[in-house]
Amino acid sequence: MRRLLSLIWLALVAIQLALGVAWLAQNLDAIPDYGDTGDYLQLAQTLEVDAYRGIAYPAFIAGVNRLPGGAGLLRSAGRGESGPKMKAGVLYLQVIQLLASLAGLAYFLRVFVVPVEPRAGARWVPRAAGVLLLLLLLFDPLVVHFGLSVMTDSLALAASLAFCAALADFGLGRTRRWLSGPVLLASFVLAASLRVEKLWVLACATLATLAVWLLVQRRAKPEKRALPLARALGIAALVLAGSLIVSYLHPSAQADGRRWPMYDSMLHARIVFPNVSKVYDQLPQRVQSRLSRNDARTHDTDSIVGFRVINKVTGDSGRSWVKDRRQAGGDGARPSAERERRAMLETIAGVVLRERWLALTADIIKDALENVAATLSFYVRLGILARTGDVSCADGTQKTYEVLSKRSPRASLRFVASSVLLVLFSTALAALALARRRKSGAPWIERRTLVTWVPVAAFVLANACAFALRADMVHIRYMLLAHAAFLVLVFRGALEWLTNQESKPVPA
Repeated sequence: MRRLLSLIWLALVAIQLALGVAWLAQNLDAIPDYGDTGDYLQLAQTLEVDAYRGIAYPAFIAGVNRLPGGAGLLRSAGRGESGPKMKAGVLYLQVIQLLASLAGLAYFLRVFVVPVEPRAGARWVPRAAGVLLLLLLLFDPLVVHFGLSVMTDSLALAASLAFCAALADFGLGRTRRWLSGPVLLASFVLAASLRVEKLWVLACATLATLAVWLLVQRRAKPEKRALPLARALGIAALVLAGSLIVSYLHPSAQADGRRWPMYDSMLHARIVFPNVSKVYDQLPQRVQSRLSRNDARTHDTDSIVGFRVINKVTGDSGRSWVKDRRQAGGDGARPSAERERRAMLETIAGVVLRERWLALTADIIKDALENVAATLSFYVRLGILARTGDVSCADGTQKTYEVLSKRSPRASLRFVASSVLLVLFSTALAALALARRRKSGAPWIERRTLVTWVPVAAFVLANACAFALRADMVHIRYMLLAHAAFLVLVFRGALEWLTNQESKPVPA
């Protein structure tokens, strides 16, 4: 049975890697068609970002545009044109992002994963297994797809992987702190400069990690503690320094934007949408007089449509609103459209909280759990999409798959289906490895391994809660680290079962 399962798994691995290489070759130099891509290309020309964008990615694009032959990136990519210079710029950007993902994954594996050491085998087996694991992660459809996208997600994944690894390496490792310390600081600054919410996510993850580590070793003698208090304070100092750097960089580059202020956006995305039609009868007359029942139903169909509906009924006219905001200056006055919009959002949100607080709380918890189990959530939603053609009005699965498969639909379908099959089969083998370990009398997971993985768990939980509280949407692109960590666990578990490896903790 072991031999049969091993052959099946290796065949799935070979198919997956072959399809991944072929898909990459077909899609390299093409820009996936996401709405944010055009925004980033425009921001790279001015380096003036609003409160929703970090400065790092526009600066990165501008830097790539200055490389030899890359000048066509900004000039042509946003208009869908093609040409040698444009392709050179896109290739530069995509190759750099893929290499960054590769480096982040390699560092993550070195810190968190025990090398495969079969009970009987050649010395080259652990190294070959490590390379195989790295390739499987890189050629995952989501990882490689976002590596080709002109979006922050690939670099944010690389920075987040490096941050978690550097935090564990600096905090619990016994050597190379001269390297892990600067990596910790640099990865924090990069991640938080790419995506503005990562400043709080990384800070919360760091505090939670330090709290758990100090709690776990509270009864140990000072000389035997893996994390001395002085080192914990050093980590806190590095994160504080990174926060100050990001706080300095981001406001210094901010400019007026056409988006709503963050407060209004969170009210709408998390509470108001998609609940207006559900509480319409309880809304005050002054709201119903401006927002019809048909408007309420239309609003609840899609978050972008809902944004437009609220703008329409509150008299927001786009360009004039931006002009009015600039004219308002720093005296605290708000234009009438902004004032009316905020008053309407606050009124509707109050009614929703009063009438649907239980359903809203359950939805937040559900979204947070889906964000933690991002891989399984994406596969289930992908299956629903394949069966019914629709998932929900608050889901990024359909858009992600449509963009991923646009250039080569059949090859993309085979690539994604092969990946799902491999991950599910690997999950089953990893479960068998855990059962065998428990049957032998060993713990499910070694205590040191659990302690080492605390930064990853803290980041995944903080990130999941941040997005669950931010908007009523489940989107795999925001949960790529949770997805990558799950792949690491199941692929490594499958290798452990197939090689009949004895249980060992993560190396110090």
